Amino acid sequence: MITYKNYEIYIITNNFLVMKLPKITPIFLFGPYPHFIMDDGVSFVCIEDKIEQERRADKVLSELGLRLAEKVIIRTYEELKDLNIDSDAFIIFAHAFERNTLLIILASTGKPIILTGEEGAIGFALDIYEYLSDFANVSVACNYDEVREIVNDIRIPEPIIDTKVCLFDSGERLLSKQVWYSNALFRNMLNIEYADMNEFESRYKRGRGYSKKMDE
Repeated sequence: MITYKNYEIYIITNNFLVMKLPKITPIFLFGPYPHFIMDDGVSFVCIEDKIEQERRADKVLSELGLRLAEKVIIRTYEELKDLNIDSDAFIIFAHAFERNTLLIILASTGKPIILTGEEGAIGFALDIYEYLSDFANVSVACNYDEVREIVNDIRIPEPIIDTKVCLFDSGERLLSKQVWYSNALFRNMLNIEYADMNEFESRYKRGRGYSKKMDE
């Protein structure tokens, strides 16, 4: 039950509030000359072959083991400019020093952004984080475990199914005038019905009478 000013909102449902899986897009920030960590875990190699770049990106996602949206590879300014931001969050795998103003625009959306890199290769991500550190929605993950922890904390509300909100009041109110109803969080989510107090009281009393007869 939610109490708002001088009237109450009762939420009656047989369903629990479920949190849907957020849509998280992995972005591989390659630029024209992406660098990847070598097998020795120390040295880096520049890989320009696009097929090999794709293979390395798929290897990273396989090691991460998360359910993510389709990966996006960014090699040029135009590709970053045309990035589809229709996601709940982003994981940026940095493989180059890319201090681009378009990253500021992406961070300005307020959507969670996780900056990271290959396991054991965090230098590029730290450089970009320094560029975007003023944004509270941007975080840096030093390894895959930290990426998983941050992802697990991202929750997106799922519309409540089979829920009816009944407004109990002395007079009918316009929903469009109510602050809580205009909140984007509830938009198109709740089935709302006005309940006449006199009718409700009458039904309640009839119900109480029926209950007493059953007890007798």
